[in-house]
Amino acid sequence: MDNTFAIRGARIVDHGPASRPTTVIVRDGRIAEVGVGPEQVQRLRIFEAADHWLACGFIDMQVNGAYGYDFTSDPSSIEQVAQMLPRHGVTRFLPTIITSPPQAREAAISAVRVSSHRPGSARVHGIHFEGPFISEHRAGTHSPSSITRPDLGEAQDWADSGEVAMVTLAPEAPGASEVIAALWNAGVVVSLGHSTATYDEALAAFDLGVTSVTHAFNAMEPTTGRAPGAVIAAIQDARITVGLILDGWHLHPAIVRAAWTLAAGRIALVTDSTAAAGLDSGKYVLGDIPVVVEGGAVRNAQGVLAGSALTLDQALRNLVDITGCTLTEAIASVTSVPAALLGLRRPEISPGATADLVLLDKNLNVVATWVSGDLAFSDRGQP
Repeated sequence: MDNTFAIRGARIVDHGPASRPTTVIVRDGRIAEVGVGPEQVQRLRIFEAADHWLACGFIDMQVNGAYGYDFTSDPSSIEQVAQMLPRHGVTRFLPTIITSPPQAREAAISAVRVSSHRPGSARVHGIHFEGPFISEHRAGTHSPSSITRPDLGEAQDWADSGEVAMVTLAPEAPGASEVIAALWNAGVVVSLGHSTATYDEALAAFDLGVTSVTHAFNAMEPTTGRAPGAVIAAIQDARITVGLILDGWHLHPAIVRAAWTLAAGRIALVTDSTAAAGLDSGKYVLGDIPVVVEGGAVRNAQGVLAGSALTLDQALRNLVDITGCTLTEAIASVTSVPAALLGLRRPEISPGATADLVLLDKNLNVVATWVSGDLAFSDRGQP
């Protein structure tokens, strides 16, 4: 089957508000040409995209599950969720395993190792271990009984597996410094989260190799006039990527606007999605913890927020609504910013680039998603 096709008439997000309708040709999973004339697409399959925006595929670095599947309790479900995520523009993601017994992490590594990328599915970049090296005082919904002190041997095993891309930990915990250094040297992203770290402790962790904060402002010490805390350290440090959950529950709009201004160009939207994402209100699990979704908020039995029911396209729309930022700025928070943190090539719509693409309507709803040139989602069928 001829795998060459054209996306005709879309405006490319990277070209800014003055972008003109453009035709993009995709061949063998890569962008072949940008800005071609009508004579060059006469015999190609055409995906009509007039009055739409074409962006690079979205990256979600914190996905605990979705559509009824929970990765911590059932890592074999990662492939099922990978098939669903493109409907929200996601072409690459980090399945996230929360604080749990060692067997759960081992099962996740094994599941990812034996999995294979299915055409039309979002690509698994690597596992995100959110815990167990976190603070019991900022555990959130994580099970206190499974929290452990940072263990250099286990961390080295994660790095050696080649399947772990990111680790969230509390840098103030005894032994964390050695673990941070080892993971950083192995190319694993280390993120501060579920932590009581002070401002000075956070800065020291950044010097050791911590390069991001996990769901900033949540599960960390509050900021006061005399104790700015880790979140202020992260916002003012140009080395640090700041993860935000924009589901309307985790952050007040004023906090979002302040973070967006102070950490300009370093905000990465994440969903922290649970099994409830993409489904209706009801009862679900996060790991082995029962959670309930009501009014869009996910909470445990104690009423504590427990991840979200958010999708990344909705987070993008929320960001634009809250901050009034440009579409180019918003798209960067789900493409180039997370890509830079993960050490990926800068996403761009240019000849030779991988055809991970998202077509958006004027309201930023996902119309179509391609992963390596394969149509993974379309609201109108195959072109």
